Amino acid sequence: MHDKQREIKNLSHNIKQLRHSHNLSKKSMAKIMGIGIGSLNKLESGILPPRADVQCLLNLNKHFGISISELFVSHSEE
Repeated sequence: MHDKQREIKNLSHNIKQLRHSHNLSKKSMAKIMGIGIGSLNKLESGILPPRADVQCLLNLNKHFGISISELFVSHSEE
């Protein structure tokens, strides 16, 4: 798997895990990120939607205190 594909996969997984660990609905998570539910669905499926930009990552950083670089790192043991 190429580095970019791996980073997108990690981002997708980490956003989904973050949402689940805080018991948030997709609607709530999308609002925190400043994107629509459709864009969140794409992100969680490993697709980078055009509406997802750096600002949505900065919003996650501000709300959850997680660094942007941590969103792109695999936290599972493979």
